[in-house]
Amino acid sequence: MHISCDKGDVRREVTADTFIFIDREEINIEVMEKASTYIEAVQYIPLETNNQNIIGNVTKIILSSNYIHIYDSQTNNVYQFDYKGKFVRKIGTTGNGPNEYVRISTFSVNPKTGNIAIYCEIKQSIIEFTSEGLPISDRKLGFVCSDFIYYEDGYMFYGGRFPNQNIFKDIFPEQYRLVNIGADNEIVEKYLPTTYNEELLRTAITSERNCLYYTHDNELRLLEKSNGLVYDVNNNMKSIYVVDFYKYTIPVSFFYDSDIGEKDIQCIEKSDCCYLSSFFETDNYIYLSYVVNGYNKMISQCMYLKGNAKSVNIGPIWVNDIDNIAMPTIITSFNNSLVGYYEAYELKTMIDSNTKELISKITELGEIVKESDNPIISIIKLRDIS
Repeated sequence: MHISCDKGDVRREVTADTFIFIDREEINIEVMEKASTYIEAVQYIPLETNNQNIIGNVTKIILSSNYIHIYDSQTNNVYQFDYKGKFVRKIGTTGNGPNEYVRISTFSVNPKTGNIAIYCEIKQSIIEFTSEGLPISDRKLGFVCSDFIYYEDGYMFYGGRFPNQNIFKDIFPEQYRLVNIGADNEIVEKYLPTTYNEELLRTAITSERNCLYYTHDNELRLLEKSNGLVYDVNNNMKSIYVVDFYKYTIPVSFFYDSDIGEKDIQCIEKSDCCYLSSFFETDNYIYLSYVVNGYNKMISQCMYLKGNAKSVNIGPIWVNDIDNIAMPTIITSFNNSLVGYYEAYELKTMIDSNTKELISKITELGEIVKESDNPIISIIKLRDIS
């Protein structure tokens, strides 16, 4: 499908296999109050809490075959738990020495080996560990990125709107947003040419974290949240999805007008525009969340049914009618399931103040969870609608 959009003197040509249209003002109340329309069951995993692993701010979760990995930006640590919620270890140590990190920007887990790589934004290095937390290497790459992921024999880095004049010194301010760096620190592939604009770096709209991910069938995707594009990295950066919010879509001049300045950006940030926050794909569904600027940056949710090309806008609240509590904050996907989490005080409050009849597993959960505990992981099994 191909769409051409005009914005003043700027024309944006958009081509993708699938366009996902969302009317933010049209919420499906039935699905909002009945998650069981698409959800078969929710598994709850309370994470062990002790003085070695007090989690302050869940920023990223990655599941592997053996472990649950959590990056906590408040304590600047990556923690590892097993699937019973038992704490296993903290990955790496803080410091300036070899195999140490100063400040974690993000991390990745190798889906084949289980190895863990941490990106230190201050050292601009990747520190790699075995799945058991033993250090393997400390590679200084010099690439400024907002996200990275294991890819073939190296890594795929998404620099987004960050300046990378050291890497592209011969062409800067021209550069590339996505770069594949191989085992020998050489650039193997580069995609998405762009021109560095300092003004765009100052806006939250273009601060795109957690935008590289693997699908249920191990296809690598890149999500560019602000322009609503999802690329198939394995297929030469083919744009396969575009999310459109009708009149609330961010104006194309935001990305393509070389003269855009601070006042223009402030105007867009104060507008009623919408932009993507997350996008997770399973065999039958796409779950996505988006920011609604006009409502104090409220996060809303949508399920897209791939089989019949239908968007179901859920809104900011989604009720798990199976267990009579709200759905968790969904943060990733794994093996055709969605994965979310509850803050302990949040879940405890929902259970203790619930006026509806609760099933035994939820009652038992309320009895063992304390308000000061670590988060509770939720693995959400989706209904088979194939």
